Amino acid sequence: MTVEYDRKRSHDRVELSYLAMFETPAGEEPGQGVVLDLSRSGALIGLAAHIPALGTSTKVLITPPNGTGVEVPATVVRHEQLAFAVEFREDHGGLARLLDKIRPLRRAARPAGDGVAAL
Repeated sequence: MTVEYDRKRSHDRVELSYLAMFETPAGEEPGQGVVLDLSRSGALIGLAAHIPALGTSTKVLITPPNGTGVEVPATVVRHEQLAFAVEFREDHGGLARLLDKIRPLRRAARPAGDGVAAL
């Protein structure tokens, strides 16, 4: 187990399915995927054709249905099968407002004692 998996989650996550666009290395088309879960400190992005390398700095544009996108600087911190996790590099007011709107709707399931990393 890595240290990433040993930490308790510092922020509640919400499950959702929002479009995510993210920066890729120069000369490549921007990456696209789906935000599967989201918190104030990070996100899990799945169904991406291109998964950036661990440690890659990127900007993630999260766009809710019928809403305005929020761009947040992030770092790729974990790979999963067909998905990757990013940790946001700064607290972002637009992201906080987006989460305030959706938080009352649903929260991501958190199995007891999962010991999964903070995102």
